[in-house]
Amino acid sequence: MCGIAGLVGPHAGRYVDAVRKMMAAMLHRGPDGGEIYVSPSGRCVLGHRRLAILDLSEAAEQPMLDPTRRWAFVYNGECYNYLFLREKYKVDLEGLHSSGDTEVLMRLLQRYGEGILPQINGMFAFALWDEQEGQILLARDRFGQKPLYIAQTEGCLVFSSEIRALLSSGLISRNIDPMGLSSYLAFGSVQEPNTLLRDVSMFPAHSALRWAPHQPITARSYWWPSREKRTISPIELRETFFQSVERHLISDVPLGVFLSGGVDSTAIAAAATRCHNGKIHTLSVVFPEQTSMSESQAARQIAAQFGTHHQEIALTGSRMLGVLEAALLAMDQPTSDGINTYVVSEAAKQAGFKVALSGLGGDELFGGYRAAKRIQAFGALQNATRFVPSFLENALFWMEPFSARMGKLDQLFHNRPSFLSSCLAQRRLFSFQQIQRIAPSLRSERMIDGLPRQRYQELEELFVGRNTEDRILLYEANVYMGQTLLRDTDAMGMAHSLEIRVPFLDTAFSDLCLALEPQARQDRPHPKWRFLQALQGVLPEDLAKRPKMGFTLPFHHWMQNELKATIAETLRALPTLCPLFQEKPLLELWETFLRSPERVRWSRPWCLFALGRYLAEHRLEV
Repeated sequence: MCGIAGLVGPHAGRYVDAVRKMMAAMLHRGPDGGEIYVSPSGRCVLGHRRLAILDLSEAAEQPMLDPTRRWAFVYNGECYNYLFLREKYKVDLEGLHSSGDTEVLMRLLQRYGEGILPQINGMFAFALWDEQEGQILLARDRFGQKPLYIAQTEGCLVFSSEIRALLSSGLISRNIDPMGLSSYLAFGSVQEPNTLLRDVSMFPAHSALRWAPHQPITARSYWWPSREKRTISPIELRETFFQSVERHLISDVPLGVFLSGGVDSTAIAAAATRCHNGKIHTLSVVFPEQTSMSESQAARQIAAQFGTHHQEIALTGSRMLGVLEAALLAMDQPTSDGINTYVVSEAAKQAGFKVALSGLGGDELFGGYRAAKRIQAFGALQNATRFVPSFLENALFWMEPFSARMGKLDQLFHNRPSFLSSCLAQRRLFSFQQIQRIAPSLRSERMIDGLPRQRYQELEELFVGRNTEDRILLYEANVYMGQTLLRDTDAMGMAHSLEIRVPFLDTAFSDLCLALEPQARQDRPHPKWRFLQALQGVLPEDLAKRPKMGFTLPFHHWMQNELKATIAETLRALPTLCPLFQEKPLLELWETFLRSPERVRWSRPWCLFALGRYLAEHRLEV
């Protein structure tokens, strides 16, 4: 796990200092070392910050060069099946100078190019420079666990693991992208390929780009989720899951497991204790002031049952106020989520870990969000709204413009009548009219229901010929998990130089889950019944009976108490930071939340607060 940066073009060698600045901005991603490569032709500059996880020796340092010095490689991530690939493709063991995954992956890419990417089981973003051909190969993993941002400047392609690094280079403008801002307000995170910056794009997941100067930037997908269905026994599902966790335990440094007390994290802790020779360390966050939101008792019982070394992190309102500034600074893009991951990552780092396993992905693969019924009901209601007069619709909205309920009603009238639009409605923070109320001059003609038009069309194409349950899985994986959860997990973990791994997104296991019959993600009565069936006898018997809580902090309480003053101050300043916003409706939203938090919900004012702090920190302009 590391940070990468680079610049490719006819005069790239002139920008060595810009790459150095990008590396300096990503020190937290790789405190174990940092080097720069300048190609003999001067057409490529690569930078790398190292967080040493596999092969801690100097032989694994990057940028890594092959013996002929034709190739230079920078890589952020982990390849969990590199030993298997090394044997399968007869990578020359005697010719290897290191024992980790980086050199093996570089050799395979030299030999097979992007054709090897579907076989890589891991999380990654990398750049491979070919000095002889004068071109670079960029790629990103299937689900987008590792970030990669790109931009063009002065005839060059510039890329980095973080937006803040690109900004620090001095080569990128600080102008806000209206489409990125619109999607942020709609979903609490900017939807790819846009970012909040006009000139910066998120490199798409499961894609590769081979680029040389004066060529168009056209990334191509190397993987497409299969539509194949087959019979999968509980034993096969369990064994594949155990193998995934075992692969994710590979490490030359201390490792822990995040344990919330829910099904997904418990399953990982259970599998880890069976696959690992030593004692597994588990961590969980508890809320002494809001015990009803804490699963601490369940986590303690699970840790005791599996014999883990368990540590609790107590989080109070005053403690939250103390870490808030640092957590906001850790956001590489503004987000309405992520603070919880910052807190638990900080605790993992303080406990001496460089790696932690997370239960992220289980809800997406096994239908843990119970979304199917809501989506179908939304579609049925949407058909009924055709008979409601527009004046009545407007009257209802203006009576209570900022309530979550009115936002859903607004979407019934304005979203497209499609399955994808019904999915999008379930995740929206602000409806179209609510956005127009707080930012009336913000225009988003090139968007459909909060998504960039091209992105909307790509997802609709992905849905073709699939059943309802698979559509929901792919929607959640691409929009919510891919654009919020994974992005926040990377940013908040790396803020503490912590590598967070996600066993549920293992290539073999996620492929198996995609092949499950549709009924596997239907309530019977538990939405994850198929996974629980596979792990019967492994997990605690009462686990399925516990109510789903998720890993959510008590923001609504803190925002009305310890955080009240700082949030109000930021909302008042937001129109100055970004003139697209209007002060009066922002304060109206805030006052409505303070009176009736259950109607407005904390995520809406928090989303605007996080945006305001981000704009101030990075000095973005309209």
